[in-house]
Order: sequence, then C-alpha cells, then structure tokens
Amino acid sequence: MKKELKNLINMMYTDVTNCMHKIGKYDMPKIYCPKVRIDFIALYKETGLYHKTENTAVAFFQFDEIFDGLYGLWNAIYYNVPRLLNKFRKKFEGVKYV
Repeated sequence: MKKELKNLINMMYTDVTNCMHKIGKYDMPKIYCPKVRIDFIALYKETGLYHKTENTAVAFFQFDEIFDGLYGLWNAIYYNVPRLLNKFRKKFEGVKYV
C-alpha cells in the first residue's frame, strides 16, 4: 500500500498490529494501551453500544456495506466527500476510541 494512501485513510496502525503478539485460543491480538483501559468493544454496526461504558471503543473488524461500500467511510475519506464526512462525524460524535 502506498504510504500516502496509508496516511490518508489512517491505516498507520497496521504497522503496529502486524507486529503484535497473539494470545488465547483464537489468536486474538494482545492489546496494550498504557493510558486507557478499554472495557468494551462495540462493532461498527452496533451504534446503540457506542456509549455503553466510559471507555468503549468502536471496532471496524467486519464487512459492512455502509462502511466499506461506495458511500462508506473509506470512500468519504479517500475522495473527501463533505456530505458523507458530515454523516460519519455525526455518527461518531462522542466516541472516544476507535
């Protein structure tokens, strides 16, 4: 992936996740966050759970037409579409961690 595209869609985290250690029966990545204790992870589609706890994080580990599709967040960022960007800003309002 080109470096410019990686920065544009905020995927610098892949450099870190590719180096992570796996733990447990399902080889889940071992997450270490020194300043924040994430206590719940809501999937992108579970908008009602975005604010379940004080330290809820939103995860994008699923395919979703709204996220990955033609009018999804990825294309909104990549093509800088103001209407779509505003829609997603409203959707993630108040979300602390992604």
